[in-house]
Amino acid sequence: MTELKRTHAALQMKNEQLSSFVYTVSHDLKAPLRGISGYTEELLESHRSGLKERSIFCLEKIHLATKKLNALIEDLLHYSKLETVRMDLKLTPIQKLIESLIADQEKSLLNKDTEFSLEIPFFTLRCWELGMKQVFTNLIGNAIKYSGQSNLPQIKIGSSWK
Repeated sequence: MTELKRTHAALQMKNEQLSSFVYTVSHDLKAPLRGISGYTEELLESHRSGLKERSIFCLEKIHLATKKLNALIEDLLHYSKLETVRMDLKLTPIQKLIESLIADQEKSLLNKDTEFSLEIPFFTLRCWELGMKQVFTNLIGNAIKYSGQSNLPQIKIGSSWK
């Protein structure tokens, strides 16, 4: 066996171990997270009338944080599985892809006045759709995250050809 083959085999084994570790850790983190989320939901739904305004505020922040942490754990699991996914290149309508991602994000922003505008011409790219979706999901998520302190956040997505 050549040195390159030995190195490749060792890397494959390490990747499998890492994937197994990520799955185990993610699973172990989700159990207490479900408990925290469940108890905050119960307090907010069943005992809201007996709570002070500041307590309700804190519980809502805890609940939001558990949702964000759960999403991060899901992203970690998704990322750990990417190496097993076949990267098929296919024609992907970019505007449609981004519109669906914005629609998904808008559902999670019902309490905010975030305005989205999309200025992308109708075009299709030959790409790995899952990877492209992840790129735009991260970009949109970061735009939301870092514009959250604005009174009326505006997120503009556009493209130009030069």
